Amino acid sequence: MVKVTGKMEPHLTNPATAFVETLRDLYLHQHITDPTRYRADQHPNTLDLVITNEESMVANLALNAPIGKSHHLCITFDFICYTGVPAKKTPKFQYHKGDYVTMRQEAQTMSWTPEGESSIEEKWHQFMNNIKHLMDKCIPKSKSHIQNEKKNDQST
Repeated sequence: MVKVTGKMEPHLTNPATAFVETLRDLYLHQHITDPTRYRADQHPNTLDLVITNEESMVANLALNAPIGKSHHLCITFDFICYTGVPAKKTPKFQYHKGDYVTMRQEAQTMSWTPEGESSIEEKWHQFMNNIKHLMDKCIPKSKSHIQNEKKNDQST
């Protein structure tokens, strides 16, 4: 997401065209299309810019009356952006709270190798199942963790 706002200087008349072309080449969108500066006896100019990388990021753009004696119009718009939204994540083991005495006692009563002849993969599977069982039984898990996830949100 890119949000750029700023003022284009009047002496950049020819470079302004190159600037707009560069925006297009970079797939950026300039949302202000009408003049934003009015002065008596002068040609109206578009000096204020609202540039984003997605056209849909700006809604309800309005050019309003200047504040006080300013010769710049007041620009208002809704900026639609991506914000972090909490999403539940899998609980984590809290190893520092584990009951390792019970885990050792339980591990001594378990069968650690499969019955009969077995491949290394079967032995590994038996070993991992035992470890997972012991961890689930003797090590508590946190309730949940929060992780940011992208969601489209509208802010003004």
